[in-house]
Amino acid sequence: HPMDRGYTDYQQVIEQLALHYGVVGRIIYCHDIPLPALYHHTRGVVTVNSTVGLSALLHNLPVKVTGRAFYNIRHLTSQCSLDQFWLAPEPVHTELFNRLHSLIFRESQINGSFF
Repeated sequence: HPMDRGYTDYQQVIEQLALHYGVVGRIIYCHDIPLPALYHHTRGVVTVNSTVGLSALLHNLPVKVTGRAFYNIRHLTSQCSLDQFWLAPEPVHTELFNRLHSLIFRESQINGSFF
């Protein structure tokens, strides 16, 4: 999470979980790297409910939401199972995302920074 980046080292916990779930070598733990720099090496994004999902959609990457997110919409994010997502993620419906993106900025965003 951006508010926790670099303050807690999760490397050991992530390695233990990766071993437990059989995904060693498929997880990269990093922080302070701009997400768009990673997207060029990514075929999809799995998130709980983060704005990372919106960022991935903006870059036309398939997204699987595992929690609750207002943008978890059929044809926008993958509605298939997580197992199916790894094999064949559903593509982003670009026109639908553009309409949502426009609505978000028009109705709920103010230029500037919280910090």
